[in-house]
Amino acid sequence: MTSFRQSVESYKHLAERKVTRTTQEEYITKLLEPDLLDAKKASDVSTKAKNKVNHVIDLLDHQRGIEKVPAMRGTAWQAYNAVSEYITHENGRNPDSILNNQYFGDGVKLNHEALTLAMAL
Repeated sequence: MTSFRQSVESYKHLAERKVTRTTQEEYITKLLEPDLLDAKKASDVSTKAKNKVNHVIDLLDHQRGIEKVPAMRGTAWQAYNAVSEYITHENGRNPDSILNNQYFGDGVKLNHEALTLAMAL
């Protein structure tokens, strides 16, 4: 039960933490492809990686349910939720691989890193 309460407190913190659009985009980029933030390394980043970052940034405005909770806009929660949506709905070739990634693969680590980084915004 303690873990659940800690999660709820973390999510409340993210929902209350107002951040700029630039901060949200930097958070997503730092999480998914930190080399894009370094001008010297950015040219070496693959187009596929750049597209993934841009897609998740696009999810900021088009994520599921955002129109139902306008207060979510401009928060750390919005940025974390965009990454979470990517992990739980799109990070894989098919529904089975998405589910496998989410619970057993890279998605587990990515989700943990996303929450940790979001808490620091």
